[in-house]
Amino acid sequence: KRLIEAASKPYRTKRIHIGMDEAMQLGRGKYIEKNGYQNRFEFMNQHLQEVVSITEEFGLQPMIWSDMYFRLASQNGNYYEFDTSLLDQLRQSIPKVQMVYWDYYHSDESFYEGMLNTHKQIVPEPIFAGGVWTWNGISPNYARAFRNSNAALNACRKVGVKEVFATMWGDNGAETPIQTALPGLQLFAEHTYHQEVSREHLEERFTYCTGYKLDDFLLFNQFDEIPGVMEDNLYSSNPSKFLLWQDVLVGLFDENIKELPIAEHYKKLMLELQHTKERNHGMELLFHFYEQLAKVLSVKAELGIDVKSAYNQKDKPRIKVLLESLENLKVEIESLRKAHRDVWFSVNKAFGWEVLDIRYGGLLTRIETAEYRLRAWLVGSALKLEELEEGRLRYDGPEQFPDNVTLGRGEAYNRIVTA
Repeated sequence: KRLIEAASKPYRTKRIHIGMDEAMQLGRGKYIEKNGYQNRFEFMNQHLQEVVSITEEFGLQPMIWSDMYFRLASQNGNYYEFDTSLLDQLRQSIPKVQMVYWDYYHSDESFYEGMLNTHKQIVPEPIFAGGVWTWNGISPNYARAFRNSNAALNACRKVGVKEVFATMWGDNGAETPIQTALPGLQLFAEHTYHQEVSREHLEERFTYCTGYKLDDFLLFNQFDEIPGVMEDNLYSSNPSKFLLWQDVLVGLFDENIKELPIAEHYKKLMLELQHTKERNHGMELLFHFYEQLAKVLSVKAELGIDVKSAYNQKDKPRIKVLLESLENLKVEIESLRKAHRDVWFSVNKAFGWEVLDIRYGGLLTRIETAEYRLRAWLVGSALKLEELEEGRLRYDGPEQFPDNVTLGRGEAYNRIVTA
């Protein structure tokens, strides 16, 4: 009650989103120890009714994400595979709330139509929430956002959905600057007014509304859609994130990118970004940050592979050259940190930047330790380096995909920096 009062107080609107999504362990934690097994569907309804009674007290109109009800109607807890025979029970038992169908993952228009029509069997006016994919790492995934949003918004129009959300989550540190959401927001806006939205039309409207160049923004897509990743990056690989934060001595992701022209890719991207600042007045900080990121990745992406190779061959002259590269890399990473900081403070409050300062600090410190270790090996005070003695294994995250489509899906910082 205190939370709802505090959250709604600063706003004139009477509408409030009370969430309740992804509560997969509902009734299965301490609750089941204390109270024994309860029907989770009824349990969810009881809790929702409690919260709705509070929103009613404040004269608020609540909405929730719909996924938990669909998950509870599924044998395996899947949002998209549920028992349709339970829809009547759903409709009769759910308290009076608006339901929001969130889905950022499908590229098939008919899939969205099916889910929206199912929602309409439960509530008369469902809301749809799509995503502009700002949460995958350190750069946006425009290709997937555009492909999925076009399918979803076309379906919304066919089914008669009157209201949609464009979500811009900031998972795992909000590393992607929020300004990168602009092309996705423009796409949502154009779908509001037009039956079809062509690339040429979007480009024209984006420049008219913002003054910026769409093609320049879309270069950010190339940070993650690199060699080894499928077209449109539909499995949300985020190599720009894991190649930035991974350790140069431990090289958890080195086997994944081995023999791919990654450094060359980022070098080319850096050159393409060089003149974007001049064409996008007001976004100079953003384009400078991404240009510097491309520069850092063009050096760092394959550096761990080179160090391991030189060590394996006991090539001390080569290690000396790579030590110079590491020293130069520290300078470029410090410039990247400051460029990222400038972008952050141009739009955000201070809270949250400390997370990224700590990440950059950790990266710089680990590079310094890598230099310390390599020098110890060069002078003979360390006879071998355990970090480089280890064979490199392919990193396989929690979700598996066919070969040649992804280099890892949406890896989080804690799974990148250490095994």
